[in-house]
Amino acid sequence: MADHLQLKGKLVIDEGAVEAVRKGKSLLPVGVKAVIGDFLRGEIIQVVDQNDKEICRGMINYGSDESRRIMGLHSDEVVEELGYLEQRADSSGQHGRDEQVIS
Repeated sequence: MADHLQLKGKLVIDEGAVEAVRKGKSLLPVGVKAVIGDFLRGEIIQVVDQNDKEICRGMINYGSDESRRIMGLHSDEVVEELGYLEQRADSSGQHGRDEQVIS
């Protein structure tokens, strides 16, 4: 099913974030190294490592413009940058563990 999702963009993440996602954790902005494409909150994006290997696909909590503003920030810095923190049931991250399909 995940193969049939229309991808709207891509996040490139560091090795620490790869490890966290593979352990079932949410993807936090601090681990994001690049935001590719234009997408809106709630759209499906691909998450890849720095070698462009797919790690997962998931529904994004922030649009591409916001994601670019918060990439590399710690969670407590997101509110300072955006003026708010996206609140989903399980995460303050870019996308939560309940909204991702691990590759």
